[in-house]
Amino acid sequence: MVTKMKKLLFYLSTLFAFTSAQSQCDGRYQEEIFNDVSVTTVTYSDVYNLQMDVYQAEGDSETGRPLIILAHGGSFIGGLRTNPSMVSLGNTFAKRGYVVASISYRLMTVLDLIFSSSTLNGVAEALSDGKAAIRYFRKSVVEGNEYNIDPNQIYFGGNSAGAIIAIHAAFMQDGEVEDPELIVAMENNGGFEGNSGNPGFSSDVRGAISLAGGVANLDFINPSDFNSLLITCHGDLDNTVVYDCGEPLSGTVPIELCGGGAILEHSSLIGFENHHHLLFEGAGHTPWEWGGPVEEAMIGFVAEHLYNDLDCANMGVEELV
Repeated sequence: MVTKMKKLLFYLSTLFAFTSAQSQCDGRYQEEIFNDVSVTTVTYSDVYNLQMDVYQAEGDSETGRPLIILAHGGSFIGGLRTNPSMVSLGNTFAKRGYVVASISYRLMTVLDLIFSSSTLNGVAEALSDGKAAIRYFRKSVVEGNEYNIDPNQIYFGGNSAGAIIAIHAAFMQDGEVEDPELIVAMENNGGFEGNSGNPGFSSDVRGAISLAGGVANLDFINPSDFNSLLITCHGDLDNTVVYDCGEPLSGTVPIELCGGGAILEHSSLIGFENHHHLLFEGAGHTPWEWGGPVEEAMIGFVAEHLYNDLDCANMGVEELV
């Protein structure tokens, strides 16, 4: 009898917790609840005249909304913020109630990929731009919060090269960089925070969404990050950004990146439980770009773990700017 009572109490407490979480979010953020999305183009870096497209559900009057910043792929030498993957992600998450921003960032030339120093300089430029985009929104909060966001719940996501920007923006902290060439590249581009504008505001984010991305040093992810969210989706036959560790673009770029598989192994070793990984077995680079069931699986996985990370009860409380 006691055992049955314990089971009943456990069931009721679990049901209450689940119902409470849902009620706090008012049914938002899990599934698409809006039909139409508006897209506004704004300049987020006056320094380099960089723009982004901001996706919001039409008729959404909610305040304290979580924000997802997205960066496109293209090996840091090409790509557009309006490519199909970015548009698809922007629309589907805006329909769930998020504010989504798809950014443009500075690109390097194909010749820059020949040498590690010039490659890292190009990546540092893009990372500088990404951090300026984060600060743009924090600045917007103190200027009236026209996007109705919660500055404590900003996530950075990206596809391929954009995912590399996202994961470093979220996890690489000042003082952790040991690679001399990367240190020089960052110093040449305004230091750790970069020089792309909107100074005086935090560039911290709550987590990263890495779609076929990688990290330059696995130790950037460490116990100090245990409260951060990391979502990785990756194909294990990816030769552009390798699933384990290796040189990108089939070994033609002379730097090393560690992809989703290596990150998963590292996370397990250090006990980082807030890393959620979706393996696309037998798949190459960014298989979701073709749409269909693979894209649906990726979006569903990201949406689920983003939702589980949200603090719906405290949105907008103790704003971080």
